[in-house]
Amino acid sequence: MSASESDATRIVRLAWLRLPPAHRSLLEAVGASQWQIVNGPIGSIADDVAAGDKLLASAPEGISEGIRSAGYGAKNYTHEVVAETYALMMARRIRGYRDKPTWLDDKIYNLLKRVTGWVD
Repeated sequence: MSASESDATRIVRLAWLRLPPAHRSLLEAVGASQWQIVNGPIGSIADDVAAGDKLLASAPEGISEGIRSAGYGAKNYTHEVVAETYALMMARRIRGYRDKPTWLDDKIYNLLKRVTGWVD
């Protein structure tokens, strides 16, 4: 590894460690890499977590009811919406569906694509 690659790796690692632990957990749970986070717009991660209430409200009823009944706190809503939606999308993919379902809100779908690398 060259000196510049080593420096870049160190900087990315430090930036990752400066994220709040809950945010790192969310990002790890949805499969985002440390490099994806650094390459994203500053503040977008915090904005995503802060939008949890709105995302939950626009999620399909089965997803939102499941998350609410499980007793998750508002700071976990974004993570749970993405995780549950990802699971449904994987089930659809296994059945041969590759497009965005009509029941899925655009904001949730775009977030899912951004944080997981989902490809139609």
